[in-house]
Amino acid sequence: MLLMAKFILNDGELWAGFVTIAAMPPATSIVPFTYMLGGDIVFSLIGVAGLYLVAIALAPAMMVLSLGVDLVNPVKLLLTLLYLIIIPVAVSRLLLFKGLREAITKWQDTAVTWCYFTAAYIIIGSNQQFFFEQAGVLLRVLAIALTVTFVVGQLIFLTARKLHIDWSRSITFSVMATRKNTSLASAIAIAFLGQRASFPAAIYTIVQIVYLVWQGFYLKKRTE
Repeated sequence: MLLMAKFILNDGELWAGFVTIAAMPPATSIVPFTYMLGGDIVFSLIGVAGLYLVAIALAPAMMVLSLGVDLVNPVKLLLTLLYLIIIPVAVSRLLLFKGLREAITKWQDTAVTWCYFTAAYIIIGSNQQFFFEQAGVLLRVLAIALTVTFVVGQLIFLTARKLHIDWSRSITFSVMATRKNTSLASAIAIAFLGQRASFPAAIYTIVQIVYLVWQGFYLKKRTE
């Protein structure tokens, strides 16, 4: 993603937006989407939890090294990440501790869908001017997003098949490799880099939704 952004784009703010996406952990929706697609849920949960812990240190380091301390205050960024990662995790643990697992489970799919819709609506809506005013930029950003979702995702399936990796584990690899936390990336980009830097996250959000639908059709056809 960063290599393509470096060569295709000639825009410092959009480059900073892609750096932000790359630095963020995978989307939290990976676990429920893995469940919906028939992947390895335990492996997905362990992977996402580990990557979020790593991201608390890795994301600030990556953004500071790539963009410089003039654009990104490492202390402020670290505190922001702690707020946006640790607090939601703590709330989820509290809900489970209070014995609400069964009540939550039956609403899980609906809750995930509406939460994802709300986040996507806000991210895309805040960047609506770019969709109508800068078609050239839109196409270049779209090309990058399509490559790192559709192309990478399908290459993972092909590679997993060649290596005889368990099919449910292959699904998890594909979901985890192609879904980034664009809500977190957009919030960080707007807070530290400006509105324009959040545009790549808006495009990536749309492409992730389309690719999820494609994965559903592809996996259904694969199992028939």
